[in-house]
Amino acid sequence: MVKTAHYRLLIYADKGVLRCESLAKKLGISVNTVKKYLRLLEREGMIKASGIDAYVLTNRGMLLLKSLKNIAGATPPPYRAVDPISGELIPITIKNYLQLYVVIKYGLIPEDAVNAYIKSGDLIKWIEQHIGDLYLAEEVKKGRIKSARDLVEYLEKVINLMRELK
Repeated sequence: MVKTAHYRLLIYADKGVLRCESLAKKLGISVNTVKKYLRLLEREGMIKASGIDAYVLTNRGMLLLKSLKNIAGATPPPYRAVDPISGELIPITIKNYLQLYVVIKYGLIPEDAVNAYIKSGDLIKWIEQHIGDLYLAEEVKKGRIKSARDLVEYLEKVINLMRELK
């Protein structure tokens, strides 16, 4: 299972290349641990082997890094949620990923409503156009993120990775 700590390695890619020894030194962990993390990232399609103890980012890995940079610099207009059943405005405004995470995680917007936003593409359109998270949009389109729970897991990873970038 790939965790935020594993994705952290992607941030340290030098021109799209990850080298085991270099990562171990930068992160203060053993080379074996780095290799284990890299194998998990390779299984997930984020990187691919390139020679001995070196890996390169795949398109998917590059897209994730680009999205993280976009998110870091985003100042999106607020997202205003509408109840998909009644059509009434839900009195919540979401301005960033941390707020989106809290709103979904703690049920401030019903889970079935969030699932409906994901299915309709409305929420993803806001994320893609105003935040620039093309990676998330792609994950939704490919069916890897299809529910509020999937979205919460993704947001947890992204929020933790954003702390690494700062």
